[in-house]
Amino acid sequence: MAIRKAINPFAPLYSTFAGLTELVTPLTSQDHSKAVGRAMPPRTYVQESSVNGWQFKLALNLLNNTHTLAIGGAGGGKDVFLDAYAKAFNKPIAKFAFKEGVNPQGWVSRETLKPDGKGGVESVKVMGDLTKACQGIDKDGVKHPYVILFSDFDRAEPSQVEFLRQALQLGGDAYLTCPIDGQLYPILEGTTFYFTANSGVDGDGRRGMLVKERDASITNRLNSVVVPPASESFEVKVVMGEYPMIEQTQAKMLVKSLRAVRKASLECDLGFEVSIRQGLALGKLALSFQKRVPSATWGEALKFAYESVVMGHFLNKESTAPLWGALDPILGAPLSVLENEPSDDSSI
Repeated sequence: MAIRKAINPFAPLYSTFAGLTELVTPLTSQDHSKAVGRAMPPRTYVQESSVNGWQFKLALNLLNNTHTLAIGGAGGGKDVFLDAYAKAFNKPIAKFAFKEGVNPQGWVSRETLKPDGKGGVESVKVMGDLTKACQGIDKDGVKHPYVILFSDFDRAEPSQVEFLRQALQLGGDAYLTCPIDGQLYPILEGTTFYFTANSGVDGDGRRGMLVKERDASITNRLNSVVVPPASESFEVKVVMGEYPMIEQTQAKMLVKSLRAVRKASLECDLGFEVSIRQGLALGKLALSFQKRVPSATWGEALKFAYESVVMGHFLNKESTAPLWGALDPILGAPLSVLENEPSDDSSI
């Protein structure tokens, strides 16, 4: 008779993500409800586990508690990667974005007004969400560090990131400084900052992004990983994961057309970034069009979707002519042509 082993409920749990296996942080849903942020990966996040892949490189840097920058074109999955990473290893997460007009010092601390009990109001100091995150989550007397996202790092003015200079120190000397009274807030060891940007120190590759000049003395405190354009097979998986009702041949047509438009936009220097983000928008609108117009072919539905998702961003027909020229041979072909056609996994 086979002997059944009892499961030890106190045994440590492990999880595998992007080819890396690591101990899961022992936080409950109740613990996460107290956190500054929440990990919200896509329903069907597509993982790649190659040791030469960008997901493996980023995950390994973060598991080593190394502050890391991910750079690549828009819609490449840089931000949602951290959601998926945090979810996989059950880590608390906080998210911040650099935007014009935003004062990041308020993430550290700020002043607010509250009743003084005498019929008036008084000014009091309030700890910001970044400071809260940098102190970790306490569970049973043990503090667990956050992973913290700073998106659009290349849109920040140098003055907006200056407050992070001491926070990026190594060797336990990292802290945030209160902009109100100069109080120092130590950062819990193991807290890891994750930055994303659409450009490198050498620019954005003519993709039309708004970027600011970076302070090299801040940038060189970070490791950095390039997130390359996704392969065709990867993009097909993403589309089919988001829209399971789409057949593989339909997903292939969508992705091949998307990659053709992306290539034409770059070659014509149109300054319009075409990413999987547009691909998902195309799929949503094409499905809606077919539902309303059942007689339409998938190619016709995609052509309708392209009018709003891509072509509608250009005023002049001269700008869209090369894009339509790239699309017509693909959208006009029968789906059966794509059934057994191999994927083009070159970087576009």
